Amino acid sequence: MSIFAFRVFVAVIENSSFVKAADVVHITASAVSHSIAKLEDDLGLRLFTRNRLGAQPTADAESIYPHVLSVLNSYERLTQEISQLKGLTTGTVRIAVFHSVCMNWIPDIVKTFKESHPLVEINVSQGNYYDVLGWLSSGYSDLGFISLTLNTKGLDCVSLFRDRLVCVTPKDYRPANNYYMTIDDILANKIIWQQSGDDLEVLAMLSGKSRSILHNRPTVQYDHAIIALAEAGLGIGILPELVLKGISHNAAVFPVDPPWYRTIAVATPSDRPRSHATVAMEAHIIDYCAKHFGELPKD
Repeated sequence: MSIFAFRVFVAVIENSSFVKAADVVHITASAVSHSIAKLEDDLGLRLFTRNRLGAQPTADAESIYPHVLSVLNSYERLTQEISQLKGLTTGTVRIAVFHSVCMNWIPDIVKTFKESHPLVEINVSQGNYYDVLGWLSSGYSDLGFISLTLNTKGLDCVSLFRDRLVCVTPKDYRPANNYYMTIDDILANKIIWQQSGDDLEVLAMLSGKSRSILHNRPTVQYDHAIIALAEAGLGIGILPELVLKGISHNAAVFPVDPPWYRTIAVATPSDRPRSHATVAMEAHIIDYCAKHFGELPKD
């Protein structure tokens, strides 16, 4: 068994394909097949079945997957520790993010971090809130951006930014007072919901207000779809303000009264040691957000 064989194993599981895994680890598909066969011999286990759907992990492969990730994470920290002793900051930082942070913050955060840490590789995974939590808890990601609306047990979190919720409506819509949307205004309209996992702040804001709106509610997957449907007059959307940044649209946007916010935080697992590169990236993210948005009180 070797570290490289473990990397090949993880690449096949995460891509469900020997061919795609080959691209990830920069070898040929036949070399991937040989590596997996050798690993199966070493372990005495069958790890994959190949069919028209690709390479499917066996129950044994799924059982050892988190342990293999743990080995790779430990090896990564070891190599970074050695580099640190030599006066270098190297390694890989795997960041988990949701859409609006990925679009609006990550490009500049990564760019400015690389200016001072050119030897550190950055991998970004984008998903919804629950995806980010899962990647952090499994060890797939080193740090992530989360909303503190979530249950953050098992995570060390530093608050970065309070993101106000706003209502997106058809262009010609006006609330009763012309300037902002009350809860009564919201409940009087058809709400276009986002998929489960991205609507937690809206659910929290409307909790206890009207049970009927929570049943048989149509949902869409993407922020842009909510905006497009609101533009077309098919309802109203409730979104964090950061989602709208940099998006051209022909909808009206109103603040909510009383105001409601999501707090965006950077999070790392409490029970896992952090590499030097991860510590450096977390510090950079905190400094970046303090510089651009002002400091928030410590949690």
